[in-house]
Amino acid sequence: MTRERIGIVSIGPDRWVAPWQSRHHIMSRLASRWPVAWLEPSRHWREAPIAFHGHQAPVPAPEHPGLFIHPAEPWLPWTDGARRLRGALLAVRATRAAAHLRKLGCRKIVLYLWRPEFSGALGASHAFSVFHIDDDYAFQPTLPPPDPHEVRLIHRVGLVVVASPGLMDRKGRLNPNTLFLPNGVDFANYAKVRPCPNDLAVIARPRLGYAGFLKPQLDWGLLLAVAQYRPDWSLVLVGGANPVLENDPSFQALRRQANVAFLGHRPTVDLPAYVQHFDVCLMPYQRTEYTDCIYPLKLHEYLAAGRPVVATPIRSLLEFSAVVRLANGPMEWVEACERALAAPADHAARSGAVATAREHDWSRLTETLALRIESGVVPGMTDAS
Repeated sequence: MTRERIGIVSIGPDRWVAPWQSRHHIMSRLASRWPVAWLEPSRHWREAPIAFHGHQAPVPAPEHPGLFIHPAEPWLPWTDGARRLRGALLAVRATRAAAHLRKLGCRKIVLYLWRPEFSGALGASHAFSVFHIDDDYAFQPTLPPPDPHEVRLIHRVGLVVVASPGLMDRKGRLNPNTLFLPNGVDFANYAKVRPCPNDLAVIARPRLGYAGFLKPQLDWGLLLAVAQYRPDWSLVLVGGANPVLENDPSFQALRRQANVAFLGHRPTVDLPAYVQHFDVCLMPYQRTEYTDCIYPLKLHEYLAAGRPVVATPIRSLLEFSAVVRLANGPMEWVEACERALAAPADHAARSGAVATAREHDWSRLTETLALRIESGVVPGMTDAS
């Protein structure tokens, strides 16, 4: 294969400074190999006149050479309806980003899409395209059939990347060029020993903790039952909360529990220190069709920190039963946490957990992805239509 310099245009729903998701980890690492243009989310057209400040040039991402942040352009806004217009505006943004990459010497442009609503960018000039499916975008406990618009996108792109076994069953067999790529961990970051944060140090042990966004998919009734059954345990939740939880009775009752601490949002860079000083790490998901399609980002982060983990047996966690204690219902959860607390220094279990996390380091996973992209980018090939 003739090697030519590749440039990647990444289009996703998050700003670069948002709490890091899989796309931040992947693109920051691909940028060490090829230049990457990260398109900040387009502003809604109602916000565009207020936001107009003239053209803003791409900005190099701090601490990540090779990655360039392309600010939202107010004259190329997001529209809720009119899919064709929305796609045309997005294609212009992608084309402008590609032009910037070509000025950097890139000869083959890869369009990397993170949501089906960005499919309009396929109208831009590119040599290869990727659709990364890291969630079921219906976001409903009971999942409807795959959206026909998303199915068409899956058929059109050159490579589909799928993040969980459940998603592979639903969407991974529609395109013959599909790669299973689970979520990973910045292993060195989570394995490095850190001091206990001050706001965590004042909380009585044992500390059973969750670090991540607080969302409706978590089993708040389960956590409430555990907290009430064991008032001598401290439950610690680190992360911002979805506003809809204000209407969840179990969530509100949990906030009133004396042995439960809500520490709020913490920057991504600070989370490893919290995880390392939990006595047990928790993944208390509800069992639904939706959660059976997720692959928790925190799984390998918890394991890399070497902490015991107790979790609901959602589908993506079943294969990790050797390093994660799986439990259904309040009493099984209490018993699993008791066992985890009784053997916190189990060296064999800790070594197995850390080894599993090391195998899922983002750098390893991204190398696999890069090789698949490289194999698809051949002279004269185009999958735009």
